[in-house]
Amino acid sequence: MPRALAVTWDLVKSDKTPGVRKATLLDFDRVLGLGLASWQPKAEAIPDEITALVEKRQSARREKRFKDADALREAIRSRGYDVEDTPHGPRVKAARGGP
Repeated sequence: MPRALAVTWDLVKSDKTPGVRKATLLDFDRVLGLGLASWQPKAEAIPDEITALVEKRQSARREKRFKDADALREAIRSRGYDVEDTPHGPRVKAARGGP
């Protein structure tokens, strides 16, 4: 089993395309029985304080107050969260090393 997991980890870190890695991992999983096909990442709860800052930042961006928006981004970052602007709105996640 340790060797099988080592080979699996080597596959994850390989330079193969994401689609090939996923298909191969799912194929490995049929033998290993790790339940990878049904795994979902844990939902991250964002504190209300951070959500409020993100909403204020979005409002500042809409009103083209970019200095304020940048200051709010820094306030969010100083509390251990990152904001990524996407076409569907901001995405907030804990910074590496997290809060």
